[in-house]
Amino acid sequence: MVTWIRQFLAEAVKDLGTAKTPIIYTTAAWWNTCTGSSTAFAGSPLWLASYGVSNPSLPSGWNNYTFWQYTSSGTVSGISGGTDKDYLGPVLKATQVGQPIGPVQLRTLTSLTGQSDSYTVPSGGTGSLPPGLTMSSSGQITGTPSATGRYNVTVTPSAGAVPAAMSFTWDVHGTITVNSPGNRTTTAGSPVVLRVTAADQDGSSYPPSFSASGLPPGLTISSSGVITGWPYKPGTYTVRVSAADGLYASGSVSFTWTIAAAGNSGLTGFIKQVGGSAKCFDDPAGKTANGTLIDVWTCETGHPNESWTRVQDGTIRVLGKCLDVVGESKSNGAKLQLWTCNSGDGAQQWESGTGGQLINPQSGKCIYVPGTSPANGTRLELNGCANVANEHWSRSAAKVLSGEPGACLGISGSTVELTGCPGTAAQPWLAQADGTLRVSGKCLTETGTTAGAGLVIGSCTGAAATKWTLTGAGPIAVELASAASGLCVTTPAAANGAKLVIEPCAATPAATWQVF
Repeated sequence: MVTWIRQFLAEAVKDLGTAKTPIIYTTAAWWNTCTGSSTAFAGSPLWLASYGVSNPSLPSGWNNYTFWQYTSSGTVSGISGGTDKDYLGPVLKATQVGQPIGPVQLRTLTSLTGQSDSYTVPSGGTGSLPPGLTMSSSGQITGTPSATGRYNVTVTPSAGAVPAAMSFTWDVHGTITVNSPGNRTTTAGSPVVLRVTAADQDGSSYPPSFSASGLPPGLTISSSGVITGWPYKPGTYTVRVSAADGLYASGSVSFTWTIAAAGNSGLTGFIKQVGGSAKCFDDPAGKTANGTLIDVWTCETGHPNESWTRVQDGTIRVLGKCLDVVGESKSNGAKLQLWTCNSGDGAQQWESGTGGQLINPQSGKCIYVPGTSPANGTRLELNGCANVANEHWSRSAAKVLSGEPGACLGISGSTVELTGCPGTAAQPWLAQADGTLRVSGKCLTETGTTAGAGLVIGSCTGAAATKWTLTGAGPIAVELASAASGLCVTTPAAANGAKLVIEPCAATPAATWQVF
């Protein structure tokens, strides 16, 4: 390919003469792939095609382009439909302070037809080049930039040139060093709030924006570098956090993040139908074989096959096995079975829903028992959540974990606040079939319907202010939205004793909870 291009350019010059300048049209990806990133043609004007970006990548061998075709769907008066649109260069790729630049050659349109144009630029002040760079009368810019910043440059070609003036922006950036948080280990189902920081030479005028790849499932990173969420899938992940700023400086750091499997421990007890048969989840005859289908049976105290453990990774377990959807099905009528626990498997994930529902986030369906008065041995199955008695289940009251690590939903007197876990103030709560969330016989209640209103525990009157919709925020966590205001329970500060309020639902750590 390189030989073919060289021969073509030579033939064009032979046929057209040196007064006409051949232009190479390409994309960076095509050039680097098909010519092996050849640098043999740096002296030829470049017509670059690159859509949907603000700072296009250049093919090997060029330090700037002469034309940039930045869209194929532009609108031009007199032309119907989309058309290509181009900039006359240079809109320069950013350079780093203290690093010599490769020569940048300016060209006017008339110079491409053989006219000998010359170029001048202010030697200081408005319109000048970044400090450390100089330009020859032929329009070649060389040097080493010595100060970071954004420089709006104005170049004046000689009389008769087209265009009569050339203006462009030259960004000079420093370095970004992303500070490593170190290799990390978190147990599946434990909330995470981790801030990654960076040292940026470009200063506060160009704050870095963060992104990440390889995060454990359940975690996300904000543009300000805060990693949050509820990881749920065990494994060791290689995480790469990157930062970039408005001057096109960038940096990254990599570390490993191990998500350890949750132990076989948690709150244990009956899972009992409410408003129907009053029967319990049952592992028939205490079987532990994979594929054992689960049914309902008369609740019998002391029977281990009806003693279910709700674990922080979102699994529900009995006799060391996990409640699982047969065949990973997402269909109504799919049966439930026991299977070897595989934390993070969507068929084994369960989260609390409104009124005591148990929802499989993978399918969005609820655990359901068919019939108005199911007999002992009736198989459990999945069904579309309809908030009916067949899908309301009572469990033992349990602490409600906050998305802020180490914190729980607690009370002080009648006021609802954030408290440590464990702690006597981290009371056991229970989501009831009537949509209330109760502790010690009282209901979680909002004191108003506007953002910032506080929360108390009060009498269970049946009012809308005492009822809560549990909305999934990932496979483990939920938001608690008021039936009266539509606002969500949140903490204005990640500190024990912080009084809880209602705010617009945002799925932030301060507004996500794990309700067992």
